[in-house]
Amino acid sequence: APSVMRSARIITQVIDHLLHSDLCDFPAVLLAELAEAIPVHFAGFHQIDTRFPEMSVVLHPEDFDYPAELRKRSAELQAEHPISEHLRATGGRAVTRISDLLGHEEYHATRFYREVNSHISVEYQMAFLLPGPEPLRSVVTLARSDRDFTDAERDLCELLRSPLAALHSSSTREALLHETVEHH
Repeated sequence: APSVMRSARIITQVIDHLLHSDLCDFPAVLLAELAEAIPVHFAGFHQIDTRFPEMSVVLHPEDFDYPAELRKRSAELQAEHPISEHLRATGGRAVTRISDLLGHEEYHATRFYREVNSHISVEYQMAFLLPGPEPLRSVVTLARSDRDFTDAERDLCELLRSPLAALHSSSTREALLHETVEHH
């Protein structure tokens, strides 16, 4: 099974690169590794504060054109994003593609598509949640303009989700520890 071997190599490489990078670089390293394994228009690491319509985003490539007004609108509408609604309803227990939830016409009819994704050519998207301390939610998104994500690409992300969640949890604890030490 060549695809199993390829997946195992990719998972090993992603985890190895994350373990050997500075934990504060976790989002950027993760996105670069995912984009190398799975071709994307762009990838994002979104930290969403569920108490406010605020969101911080790390993008790959870093120079992807995502204007500030669209980021703001994305934060305001994030609860209406089809994948966000699904992750909330299911507790974020699976990697999800928009096409798992909606047909293309239904997706185009959503407010999120009309007001955000259509402006940055996001026709296909896949996302997963990395558990962390409430009220922050960390969501990894992969986006394309030309074709949907395959089952194999979704499965690869699903295999990566648990080890990534553990590494993310460690990096979050490490960041909180450094913050506490620096303020005392």
